[in-house]
Amino acid sequence: MKFKQNSIVIFNTIAQSTFRLVDSAYQLAANREALLTAGINGDHGENSLHYQGLAWDFRLNDVKNKDLLFATLRAELPQALYDVVWEGRGEKWEHLHVEYDVKPKR
Repeated sequence: MKFKQNSIVIFNTIAQSTFRLVDSAYQLAANREALLTAGINGDHGENSLHYQGLAWDFRLNDVKNKDLLFATLRAELPQALYDVVWEGRGEKWEHLHVEYDVKPKR
């Protein structure tokens, strides 16, 4: 796993386990390490989980098989605990947004 220069991350237990899972998916689907581009740094919505250290952005624009990577991440990260969103699809700034967001039991 790599970190973009000036990215700021809170290394809590949740972040560390998430990073292992995300990096594993990148290795499997893209044959390279994940590159985190934003943790608590950057401009995000007012109530963003980024500022709590529970959301992260990962570079996607240089990945050849983006659909496979997206599907792999969604399969590897439990949907009851995580949201995985492909933001800016097709744009220069596209990235994968991953957040730890526990859903209430129904």
